[in-house]
Amino acid sequence: ARRAVPDAFEPSDGESRAVAPPPGFIPVTTLRLNPALAKACHVPDAPRTGTAPPAPPCGNALGDWALALVHTRPQKLVIAVSSRTHWAFCLPYAPMPTLQSRFGPALLQALLSLGVPPDRARAEIDHSEPWILGRGIDRSTVGHLTQYRHSVTWAAGEGLSLGAINARLADHLVLRPREGYPAEEVLRLLGGNPALVAQRQNDKSDQWRKAYDHAQAQIGREEVHIPVALALPDQPRLEAAHQAPPLREAAQAPGRQVR
Repeated sequence: ARRAVPDAFEPSDGESRAVAPPPGFIPVTTLRLNPALAKACHVPDAPRTGTAPPAPPCGNALGDWALALVHTRPQKLVIAVSSRTHWAFCLPYAPMPTLQSRFGPALLQALLSLGVPPDRARAEIDHSEPWILGRGIDRSTVGHLTQYRHSVTWAAGEGLSLGAINARLADHLVLRPREGYPAEEVLRLLGGNPALVAQRQNDKSDQWRKAYDHAQAQIGREEVHIPVALALPDQPRLEAAHQAPPLREAAQAPGRQVR
């Protein structure tokens, strides 16, 4: 029978300290589903005993995961948020019966795309398995989960691919309980370079600045060329329309054409 590894054992002298776990214990990681997703996955309700049973401890760096269904088109998505870092990534909802077995490979791909070294990313998956499904998302994670769901819905509506949506989530900034980028914490925990997150932000700012300066230099011409690819090489044109309304209004002034 599989049992969970406690984070520490309390010896008879009363002093809590980490010791080698007894034989037969292995860690587990719980994928905690929101009510809609739990119902779709046929996860039974927790027994109403007044006190919730203790969660099985996990032996990984990112902790348990909170998952929620996001109704997007052309395919439904599942947003997953780490309980320890509040970093998030998406994976396809369908086929639903294989969600549990697909989670590990999807997480591995997301970690590699974030910049986690391959050996550390693989080790995180190995230390997380087996995955078990459960209910009961921690309150401290619910707010982040809701915010991420709104971001994913907006991004999918603009036509972003799954990879582009996950890249957007990697740049998510958390303001509470303390300001910071969850992706930085993931890279710090798993041997990556946290400075990559800030570098990506600086690169995007530089791209927007170059695109803005390029378009401003053409104001007054009959044809105004706004190279969206200069600012967002991997994003759809619609995002630029939202981000740069002053340029759009200037370019669409009477007597001017936009390409």
